[in-house]
Amino acid sequence: MKKDRQLVPITSEQKPTRLGMKDVAEAANLISMSVALTAYREGKAHETLRRQEYDLAVFTEYLTAEPPDGCGLSVGDLYTDLSSWEGCDFGLVAGFKRWMVQHGYSVGTVNLRLATVKRYCQLATSAGYIAPQSLAMIKEVKGYTSKEGRNVDERRETTRVGTKKPLWTHIDYEQAEQLKHLDNPRDALLMCLLIDHGLRVGEVSALSIDCFDLVGGLLVFYRRKVDKTQTHRLTPDTLDAARAYIEKTGSREKLFIAEGENALTVRPDTIYGSERDWVTRAINMHVGVLGRRVGIENLSPHDCRHYWATRATKRGTQIKNLQQAGGWNSPYMPIRYAEDNAIANEGVIL
Repeated sequence: MKKDRQLVPITSEQKPTRLGMKDVAEAANLISMSVALTAYREGKAHETLRRQEYDLAVFTEYLTAEPPDGCGLSVGDLYTDLSSWEGCDFGLVAGFKRWMVQHGYSVGTVNLRLATVKRYCQLATSAGYIAPQSLAMIKEVKGYTSKEGRNVDERRETTRVGTKKPLWTHIDYEQAEQLKHLDNPRDALLMCLLIDHGLRVGEVSALSIDCFDLVGGLLVFYRRKVDKTQTHRLTPDTLDAARAYIEKTGSREKLFIAEGENALTVRPDTIYGSERDWVTRAINMHVGVLGRRVGIENLSPHDCRHYWATRATKRGTQIKNLQQAGGWNSPYMPIRYAEDNAIANEGVIL
């Protein structure tokens, strides 16, 4: 057996240093600050991040333009580097709001871009680059209400900037039928999916032949915006178009493609971003081409979704059913369609 060792008392100088809660909290705060941007983006959809990147590019344009049109500043990459926000204050953000109005941006676009700038200011505050007091002032730069927006539009000479339309493009029943029965099977199927099922353009761009059950007459597809998979029963027109196109196309991963044999029409200068971006842009452009063939100018896939929801509402579809079929998380949008198409004096007795 070994002899017991003599215990030597540890002096205060030899005792290990224990970190206090304050020290740990400060270290945790530093880590959180360094990953604020990454953590924020992890939960955002691809489309949201792409829009925010463009919003901040416009903000950069305002900051770097020479006075009196801009601020004449030198800034870093506001989208990827939170340190580039250091020094941002109330005056710059309020000035950006006025600048957008003066340059003809729609009120809706002004509000969206203002929200993006304020959100990144909040992230920069979390990372320690903007003082909390400055952020509190920046938050006071508010977007326009509907009434304020109408007043702004009435008082300015507006030259619209961008491609977003202020109003829906109208489609009547005869035009819808022409679009669903185009000679090209691919085009007929594309328009049936948009007009008879109200699919979003991103949902259409992700479809593959495997999504279709032609025997059962069903379409199973993923709705990225609401993170759910849905099944639609194909209308007779959609089923006929799907059979014609799929028999012609054969087997391939995606139903609609932006380039290659039998591809959608697309200009070379629009091919950028991910493959999904390519197809989405190609569909948007191609729908405009098809619309002009039946006498509709500036037709977009979302116009077709608007037509689908409006027609369904007019024919008596219940709000709950429209919400389910349209892939909305809340009944707000279906209720809007119902209210917009209601006869206001229906219950008035004279």
